[in-house]
Amino acid sequence: MALKFCTDCRKQVSSVAVECPHCGRIMNNGRIYMFLRVMMIVILFYYLHSHLS
Repeated sequence: MALKFCTDCRKQVSSVAVECPHCGRIMNNGRIYMFLRVMMIVILFYYLHSHLS
């Protein structure tokens, strides 16, 4: 586990932490953005398939 810095309080936080234990900010670990990208691609393909058929 690596340490990174919180963008709000600038204190070190574990890279696997969901939120900063010091200030409570939700940490951006990239997984949620990857999930959202995949979901948008799935929705786009579904939309295109349903309208082009």
